[in-house]
Amino acid sequence: MSLSLLIDPTFSSAPGTDGSRDLFPDDGEYVGAIAGLQRDTTILHDLPDAVFIELYAYEMLERSCEFAPKVRGEETWRVPFWPASLLVAADISVHALREIERMMAVFDSIILVNRPQTALVPESNRVLGALRFDPELYVAAVTDQARIEGWEVQS
Repeated sequence: MSLSLLIDPTFSSAPGTDGSRDLFPDDGEYVGAIAGLQRDTTILHDLPDAVFIELYAYEMLERSCEFAPKVRGEETWRVPFWPASLLVAADISVHALREIERMMAVFDSIILVNRPQTALVPESNRVLGALRFDPELYVAAVTDQARIEGWEVQS
């Protein structure tokens, strides 16, 4: 069994064309719930950014727990953002991410696809309901994380 994670904030524009599993599909429950929250601007703006980012991380964990036992052979999962880098880019220092990450599937490899900062905005709206972090800080944080962890980086 070999499990890879592809972090690409533009993957929703071409879902699954490479045979990978989209953990945040447009027709999935999570994206539908975020879209529902976008229709209620009171909730969308009253909740702190940390709530949305941790919800995103927890959804990644939930999909991880759901799909990991079914992996046979080689499989790649796709997500738009790395949760820890989102928190850094949103200047959120108090969070539950360490606990969430400990329960996530272990990836044999993680591939980061570098995209321009402007490419982050539509995907943030789709999975976080709004732009809840500084795109420049996110790119710096996730690039630094990739260097520290030895992830493959693609342009």
